[in-house]
Amino acid sequence: MYAVGVRDRGELAVIITMGEAKPDQMNLYFQNLFSIMCGLVESAMIRAFEYEDVARRSMLVPGTNLLKPEAFLPKVLAANDLKHDHMGDHLLLKVECEGNLEDVDSLLMQSIRQTDEAGMLTDDGVYLLMNQAGEKELPIILKRLTRSGLRCSYVPQTQEDALLSEAQSHIAQADDGGES
Repeated sequence: MYAVGVRDRGELAVIITMGEAKPDQMNLYFQNLFSIMCGLVESAMIRAFEYEDVARRSMLVPGTNLLKPEAFLPKVLAANDLKHDHMGDHLLLKVECEGNLEDVDSLLMQSIRQTDEAGMLTDDGVYLLMNQAGEKELPIILKRLTRSGLRCSYVPQTQEDALLSEAQSHIAQADDGGES
């Protein structure tokens, strides 16, 4: 019966609707009341969008969509735990970076699925966490990434475990050093 669009930076982000209204609620008074209520919801949602955007940007390497090690490591650790518990599968790929980080980031964002994550670990390497993918899909994934102009190599499980252990130690030391 009533609908109002919520815009974020000029683009439609959410539509608020009221599916049913009684006949006596179909007048200018209720239309204005609905608009006012939606305006209050819109203000709160825009603030939430802005907060989420700032929080997300603080997790990213400046000028890119790559997660910083502090944000990327927990995601890889969680995927690794699921893999060890035989509850999920993933691939960790190291991206062979040629050129600047922004160019690599641009290629990555055009080439990965929405469920995948791209980030850096403490060795300053760029990595892809390919969720819900296993070694049998590896040739297909590598071929797709190569066609996009990316060179990636698979990080075997033993190397992944060692890399994650090293990254955890490095971040823990950095946290301890930051508190001193």
